[in-house]
Amino acid sequence: ALFTVSTFEGWPALLYKAIDSNGENIGPIYNHRVEISIFFIIYIIIVAFFMMNIFVGFVIVTFQEQGEKEYKNCELDKNQRQCVEYALKARPLRRYIPKNPYQYKFWYVVNSSPFEYMMFVLIMLNTLCLAMQHYEQSKMFNDAMDILNMVFTGVFTVEMVLKVIAFKPKGYFSDAWNTFDSLIVIGSIIDVALSEADPTESENV
Repeated sequence: ALFTVSTFEGWPALLYKAIDSNGENIGPIYNHRVEISIFFIIYIIIVAFFMMNIFVGFVIVTFQEQGEKEYKNCELDKNQRQCVEYALKARPLRRYIPKNPYQYKFWYVVNSSPFEYMMFVLIMLNTLCLAMQHYEQSKMFNDAMDILNMVFTGVFTVEMVLKVIAFKPKGYFSDAWNTFDSLIVIGSIIDVALSEADPTESENV
């Protein structure tokens, strides 16, 4: 039972049984010994939190000490070895910069800090609008949400097009985040198209 409590799995059921427990060969009584919950709380704090963390920390420190023994004859300290390992494993960052002057203008815009901050704010506003939708919302509210959804979808579509022009399709889709963004935008466009094709679907939200 104590092991079950230390694993945080199924311990509330044991707590309720302990609180309702009575004498030997006597049936349980509801909330007969509420004070026993103090034992469970103290046990969880001491054993599950402190003792478990101390044990894990001891294991980690032991492994670190064993690893350090391999370098006991090395003239470099730990930080110096990490610097050397980082320098050996480091790879130069590749940054795409278009040579075409017109493409470079798009690239400069989409990589600028104001553009990134603006898109971040728009994403937060879009998330807020999605969170505001609720069951049995009024027709006026539903129409306003539909308009905002189309506006945000249009803005994010423009962002995707600008980035495709700036990085070219190969460079754009080589980035995992850009690919993810494009899937979200395409899904939003499909959602707007289906909503416009079947207006009753959006009214039943």
